[in-house]
Amino acid sequence: MKTVYVEISDHVAGQLRVVWSEWTPYTISRQAVDESAEEIRSVLLELVNHSLKSEIETAAPILKKLARKGRQLYDVLFIQVGGEEDAGRVKAHYANLREPFRLEFRVSENVLVPWGLIYPADPELLPEDWQGFDRRKRWELYGDFWCFAHDATVRHIGIRPDQIGNASSLGVLRVAHQTVFDKAREQVTSEHERSFFDWIDQRYGTPINTAASLEQAWRAHASQIGLLYFYCHASPNKLALGPDETITATRLLVLLAGTKRETEAGCLIFINGCRTGAGDARGTFLLPSSTTGLVGFIGTETDVPDVFALRFSTSLLHLLFRDGVTLGEAMHRLYRDHFPLSLIYAIYAHPSFRMLKDDVPAVSDVNDNYSTGIIGSGRLGDRR
Repeated sequence: MKTVYVEISDHVAGQLRVVWSEWTPYTISRQAVDESAEEIRSVLLELVNHSLKSEIETAAPILKKLARKGRQLYDVLFIQVGGEEDAGRVKAHYANLREPFRLEFRVSENVLVPWGLIYPADPELLPEDWQGFDRRKRWELYGDFWCFAHDATVRHIGIRPDQIGNASSLGVLRVAHQTVFDKAREQVTSEHERSFFDWIDQRYGTPINTAASLEQAWRAHASQIGLLYFYCHASPNKLALGPDETITATRLLVLLAGTKRETEAGCLIFINGCRTGAGDARGTFLLPSSTTGLVGFIGTETDVPDVFALRFSTSLLHLLFRDGVTLGEAMHRLYRDHFPLSLIYAIYAHPSFRMLKDDVPAVSDVNDNYSTGIIGSGRLGDRR
């Protein structure tokens, strides 16, 4: 399938420069993009709040609202304020393409936007409830979201092709807020998932929980690590690893960029905490995860329930380790399998990353949807 590339970067004050495959640049309003992104994240937060106190079965009106905000971002992407290209021609070209295509956004550091939640269709045609719709195929109602229709991914514009290798021979380093990690793990009742937790512990060790131990482990073993995984309270530019243990995006940049990785295989960062993909004027996790030898990060657009966060990440690791699929393929499968809470997660990484392992235990029936049942008793916000 053809991949269409969209480069979006800072331009003059108040504008973003947009370049689609084989087209010349045009510019759009930075303020309009930022406002649309925040409105999408606000609706995702509404979805999370709803799911923590009510059944997900009654969330159809929120998904309709999300589509409305996604339509707004779609319009903003083609409202031209400058540049050579006619944005209207670009819009019409891709809207009328008959053959399917993937979308890969390449963005500068401060352009953290949920592009996968663009919705080009008419949101008013969506249902007000899900009565009569098969739970396993419910995502198909919303198939026009770009994360479904075009398997949209986002990555830093500076990641080079030679940073992307097969990380199957490399290890895993996990960093966790021990209290919240243990609490979430205790609420997972599936024996298959518990078996997978035990397998990771035995093969890669239990998670570390201090900034000092992270720095020590990374400096000593960076070239042997293919996945750096965080599970902790978080905000858009800070991770809370314990009651008095924090690490900012800037400090993470200094650590990760300042350590040479003598391997051709890239390392993926998974930052499993609230709003880690939302961005902040004081720093984001996009640049620290995209320096030489790194392939980007998986983050969240809003708050995430603690148990859902753990189970979702377990599912992702299982697909990478056991099935050997690419990161892009794994995320696109999870968007469908665990709809709608799966839409909280964003792939700000190169989709070709791979990390196949041997002797990986099976996790659970693929028909399980982690948006139902116990999704959590709390959330991974910036609490210490």
